Amino acid sequence: MITAQEFRERLVRRRGTYFSLVAITSILGVLVLAARLWREGKGLAGLELALLLVFIPLFWQLCMGFWIAALGIWVRHIKGSDALAIDDKMTPEEEEAIPLAPTAVLIPVYNEDVLRVFEGVRSVYRSVEKTGKLDHFEFFILSDSDNPNRWIEEETAWMELCKQLNAFGKIFYRKRRKAINRKSGNVADFCRRWGAKYRYMVVFDADSVMSGDTLVKMVRLMEKHPTTGILQTAPRAIFSETVFGRVFQFANALYSPVFMSGLNYWQAGESSFWGHNAIIRVKPFIEHCDLPELPGKEPFGGRILSHDLVEAALMRRAGYAVWLAPSLQGSFEEGPPTLIDSLKRDRRWCQGNLQHFWLLFSPAWKGLSRMNLAGGVLNYLTSPIWLTFLLLSAFLARDNALGRHAHPEAEPAPIVQLAKVTDKAIADAPLAPEKKQTLAEVRKDFAAIARDTKVTLKRWFDEVGDAPRFLLFVVTMVMLFGIKTVIVGAVLLDKKRVAGFGGRSSFLVSIALETVFFALLAPILMVFHTRFVVMTVLGQGVKWVTQRRNIGDGVDWREPILTFGGVTLIFGFGWGAITLLVTPTFFWWLFPVILGIVLSIPFSIITSFKMDEEPGATAGLFRVPDLVSEPPVLANLRDHLSKAQARIEPHEMLRADYGLMLVILDPYVNALHCSLLRQRKSPPPESRKYYAAISERMLAEGPGAIKREDKLALLYDTESLNRLHLQVWSLPAEKVAPWWRLAISQYNVFGREPVRQLYR
Repeated sequence: MITAQEFRERLVRRRGTYFSLVAITSILGVLVLAARLWREGKGLAGLELALLLVFIPLFWQLCMGFWIAALGIWVRHIKGSDALAIDDKMTPEEEEAIPLAPTAVLIPVYNEDVLRVFEGVRSVYRSVEKTGKLDHFEFFILSDSDNPNRWIEEETAWMELCKQLNAFGKIFYRKRRKAINRKSGNVADFCRRWGAKYRYMVVFDADSVMSGDTLVKMVRLMEKHPTTGILQTAPRAIFSETVFGRVFQFANALYSPVFMSGLNYWQAGESSFWGHNAIIRVKPFIEHCDLPELPGKEPFGGRILSHDLVEAALMRRAGYAVWLAPSLQGSFEEGPPTLIDSLKRDRRWCQGNLQHFWLLFSPAWKGLSRMNLAGGVLNYLTSPIWLTFLLLSAFLARDNALGRHAHPEAEPAPIVQLAKVTDKAIADAPLAPEKKQTLAEVRKDFAAIARDTKVTLKRWFDEVGDAPRFLLFVVTMVMLFGIKTVIVGAVLLDKKRVAGFGGRSSFLVSIALETVFFALLAPILMVFHTRFVVMTVLGQGVKWVTQRRNIGDGVDWREPILTFGGVTLIFGFGWGAITLLVTPTFFWWLFPVILGIVLSIPFSIITSFKMDEEPGATAGLFRVPDLVSEPPVLANLRDHLSKAQARIEPHEMLRADYGLMLVILDPYVNALHCSLLRQRKSPPPESRKYYAAISERMLAEGPGAIKREDKLALLYDTESLNRLHLQVWSLPAEKVAPWWRLAISQYNVFGREPVRQLYR
């Protein structure tokens, strides 16, 4: 058992080692580039100095990622375990001896695929039930949906699911009238209303799935470590059907465990939080994690979008630990199916992360919390910095080609200029003569140190010759591909693991294609992330939209052409042509970046194609262990989703408003919906006239003639819904719109059968 003192000592050593390695490699990289620039430009001034300054944050980020992965390899493949981690120390007997506590599983939804959400809940519920610990868990579907059809489908699906699972009192559904502060506001609303009943809450995304064993173990870990406020799992990507999604699913399964272990090794209890697939201690979350509203308007002010990093920082400020759990299996999520969907998500994340810039100056944060917030900002600033680096390199290559570099000796020395300015400032300062004399001596000491440093660097730069050009290339390649090579080698040496990735041959081909994929993707992300940063700085906010999680019948080819057409012309052909004409030699160094941008349209289209996916297959590209040997919770979910493919589809004309049709036609759905509405006072006469006008138009012209806002308003008024129910069934056919006549005909044949079939 490690004592608190020993824990702190080990953690200090770990962080000292990590940051020392990052600092040493970063400094060496900067010195190597400085030496190269010195040899090529005969000095460090102007463009060379600007290029060097831009290079520093880029190389720092690269070094941080490299050493995180290196530590992850040390933990997973050399040591075999992490002595300070909290997620891999309990024996089965110790686990069973820890009692469970009341836990709520929250599933916030916003106009999501109703079938996928509720079948996910079914699978998780059944999995928890198999553990025999279901009495300790309750499930909450927290809806902010503003699509009338989705709203009614959610209510009906909840009722059907509760009936089939006998889960009334275990699975709850709540629809907020106003979606204040998006997902974080949805969770906060739950905490205010029902949080006091539960010690823990497990927050899901709409596409999250988690095994019952994992949920139970998470609660026990929290019980064993009462100072832990948040425990974040490492969700595995699942159910990807496109090339884009399958490559990310493959990379997630291969590399994420290593990076998670490396992060956890030096961050320990001061880790980050990703907002989902994590367990949270409710009481301190309610007391300390209320999100502040930033001053000003969006995009930098207003409500905080990326709430998870801030909540983790607030939890740490309150004295509670935030841990990663890299060894916990059984946590899953889905990812964006296409490049365009991924970019739309990144646009929201970019604005949310850049908001954190203002929070960095708060004096209350713990050191690592501030660093995590800064890392979130830098994640998106890296792209414009990289683009600036490439542009400066192009200008520098042009000047080298034209021989425009001036020798430092021919220019006024920066040290001399600075000395003159400093001497004048000291002379003009309203200070006593002795203090001015002291400052002048200090200035002379600093000038001497600067001159000595300059002489030393000049001597070293002159002596190293042309070695920096090759050395910097080698170091960068090792940083980019060294860790990847080690991870791939570890898989190849493990017969069981390589079989999980589809076999040796398929695995190696997948690695090669995945490398090409990310090489082409990186410059596209660079351009678009730069654009997102500029848009945010210029004050263009983002809207809250539903994330697309599958591509349905396919992708409209016009969308990639419209999205990437301008980028292809300007940054692809335009930038490439100018570089080729002005500096042909540099063009070939820039060619991989130009190629990715030029191919952005076909890349987006090709990677949006669907791939065949056969559960249980042992070969094929981008196979992952969770696909070859599927966990029961995923197999159960896939089975129910596949059965739903053969359901009866409503008439095409009725699909857009099928939920609205049910709530008005079906007495069961009508009663269910009205019973779930909060009882309110009778509206004033003006409102009654408004509801009457909408109802009359609904009957006479059908739902298609009504705005979505008016449909939502009508769905909140029980009196209007009951009157419409009576009128649709009692009025003569010629008194109602053709849409209603078709709806009655379909309902008389199938009733609610299309809905029932979804949830059997």
